[in-house]
Amino acid sequence: MLIGDLINSRPAYAEEEMNDWARSSDSEIEFDGDSMFWIKTHNAAPNDNVIRYETMEYVVTKQSLDTNYDFNSGPNASVSPKVYIKQSTKAVDTDGNIKTREYSINRNDFFANEFKLTDKELKEGVTLYLNPIFRTYQGNVTLKENIAGLPAMKKAAEWSQETQNRLPSLYNVTLTLIPNKNIFNYQVIATDLNKKSLDGAMGLDESILNNPLDTGEATFNQPITYSLPGNFSTVFKDELMYEYVGYKVVYQTSTGTKETSLTSGDVNFHAPSDVVPQSTVTIYMMYKEGILKDYRVNVKAIVPGTQFTYTLQSTTPVKYKDIFNRIHDRSLPLL
Repeated sequence: MLIGDLINSRPAYAEEEMNDWARSSDSEIEFDGDSMFWIKTHNAAPNDNVIRYETMEYVVTKQSLDTNYDFNSGPNASVSPKVYIKQSTKAVDTDGNIKTREYSINRNDFFANEFKLTDKELKEGVTLYLNPIFRTYQGNVTLKENIAGLPAMKKAAEWSQETQNRLPSLYNVTLTLIPNKNIFNYQVIATDLNKKSLDGAMGLDESILNNPLDTGEATFNQPITYSLPGNFSTVFKDELMYEYVGYKVVYQTSTGTKETSLTSGDVNFHAPSDVVPQSTVTIYMMYKEGILKDYRVNVKAIVPGTQFTYTLQSTTPVKYKDIFNRIHDRSLPLL
């Protein structure tokens, strides 16, 4: 964002709002369901000889940086991880020499794997620190890039006293994740390919399938796994047989519902980082209708106390749920 010649900004909301997922030490930063944003109004440079500066990207850390040193010098050298995040810029309005711009960072960027945020940090809250990397320019010409740290920035140009006074406040801007606003629930349910519940179906061992198969709480980018019990690889309901073919994940985002493609095997995926906090992600264990096969029955009589057997009937085809009756053949000796 253009920092110099700032004359106005939209006031921040004093109270936490429903879509807030974090708080910031910068009162001009606001939050919605999937981003943090701020609006700045700038004076255009009076001529091309004026040296200006803007943010190229941010270094985000889990501890504050020492502003007496550049980002990779002195005590800052050992700070890890350092995650680099770019902002998006959108023109809002231009009125003569006054330009209004909206700057934003996607919420997903703060849940990148590089941060190594723990479940505890996401559930109980954690503070991140944003430090800008600047470039200076004159007209359309870039003078310096990748100015990483307050000492280097102070030396980048002969800044006005106003700019010199403002620069320190641009470093170590805090972003504190709100407890329990960055977690969600999930449920695992068994359905046919049209998402019709198979609750109450009978497994191969005659055990009953009860939805939901599993429930839990997860944080963003946390791997979620679930293994379908072997006795439910095939189930029977309403005189139909169903065979497990794979799973889909359905969840809510700030713009609507998303659904993943069908994936075979056991559930193993990273929780989507664009899911609405405190919503419920549904994992559909999906079954297709199978073709019932005939069973074959062998009927044998055993002579008690001996190893002698009589085959009374062999490989008789029987359909699923048919009643099989064997009438004793009177021509055979009673056992």
